[in-house]
Amino acid sequence: MKVQHFASPLITVLLLSVIGPGVFAAKLNPGQIQFHPTLLNELPSNTSQAAAITAHARIASADTAATTAEQRDAAFHYSQLISTLELQQGLYAAALREPLLALAAEQLQAGNPQAALAGLERAMQITRVQEGLSSLAQVPILHTMINAHVELGDLPNAHNLQQVMLSLQMRHHGHDNVESVPALLEWADWNVNLYLSDKQQDGTSLVDTLEHAGTTVNYANPFIQEAYAHYVSALEILHQQPQAHASLVTIERKLAALNFMVDKDMMELLDRKAANVVGGASDANVDPMAKRVRNFHFSNGGTALERALAYGYLSPEPDHDYIAARMLELADWNLLFDRRVAALELYQKTLDFMAASHLPQQQIDSFFGAGLPVRTPDTAYLEEPGPEQFTGFIDVEVKLSKYGAASDPRLLTEPDADPAVVDELLRTIRHGKFRPVLAPDGVFSDDTVKLRYFYTQL
Repeated sequence: MKVQHFASPLITVLLLSVIGPGVFAAKLNPGQIQFHPTLLNELPSNTSQAAAITAHARIASADTAATTAEQRDAAFHYSQLISTLELQQGLYAAALREPLLALAAEQLQAGNPQAALAGLERAMQITRVQEGLSSLAQVPILHTMINAHVELGDLPNAHNLQQVMLSLQMRHHGHDNVESVPALLEWADWNVNLYLSDKQQDGTSLVDTLEHAGTTVNYANPFIQEAYAHYVSALEILHQQPQAHASLVTIERKLAALNFMVDKDMMELLDRKAANVVGGASDANVDPMAKRVRNFHFSNGGTALERALAYGYLSPEPDHDYIAARMLELADWNLLFDRRVAALELYQKTLDFMAASHLPQQQIDSFFGAGLPVRTPDTAYLEEPGPEQFTGFIDVEVKLSKYGAASDPRLLTEPDADPAVVDELLRTIRHGKFRPVLAPDGVFSDDTVKLRYFYTQL
């Protein structure tokens, strides 16, 4: 069965899988701010939480010192082993490949990617001499070489090596073999992360420095084109398999994420154009062309999420947690695209489903996350900061409409933060969408919630 682009419904059975990163996750640039919200009533006091952040930083610092010493010892060990093998077996001995790879990994960890690349080039030469130019033994070497180029900021060379790795695996496995799927997904993820990183740069666009094959997706960004085409290729292969594959749900969710990203770009473009017109105002729901395109993105991303939900219902032993998660995801999707009535209906169906599954109310409340902002699909590709990376937190009170629209954010305490961080937080809150809150009578209604936003400023 052929997968149509932004396609027709497909019904099959599979296990739950989540969006995963490619070789690298898109990172925030210096000066950018990332927030992590939590309901304030689920946290300990301000003092204990501040102490926890400080403790995380101390632990991270101690761990870093210990790790550095271990890395030096490991690097010395592998260097000695390489010298011994060279004397005993020659410069192209097959036994050299593994210690060269291990030494390169240690050098990367120690922040020396240039030295790592020199050893990796040797490992690649040895592998080709010993096993041939088409050997899949080159793949782990290419992975490490790509990571080294990423660390050096050399994305064009990293991109070229990623293409080489994809071609090598496709030639070996074949274009219709299920064993090619991981390579297709990795290449697609790579392009999505390049797209996200490119959006965060102020200088020359990566699109100007990289070459891309054209595809049939009617969207100008070549990274999105490549990602979309290869996600679809992976789906086409998996649809031919006699048994369900866990990657199907992952791909469906990523297709929805791509639709969201493209729609977000369109809305930002409309805002920029409107800003250049005196008295201008952008509204994709009023402009006929923008409205059609926005409906297109909503429909195709929503269809992918509906397929993901259908998989759970058709399983021989339905996983209620999985079904509830997909229902909640679909409700969030409707809210993000301002289908407010449909979103409320889906939220209610999700709560009813969980109640019918006889889950404890506390578990239902925790799962539903009423009052928390909706996580947008594109953030699944971003690198998540660890607790030790958070600079601090800001407590706010926010008024929410029954449709999850925020207004009148109010600081609960005087924040010990840069005013720019506070301004960005308030802007984020006003433009965000929040999960609706149930009143005691079980009806969604206007309410006020208190949130703690942890933040990191890079």
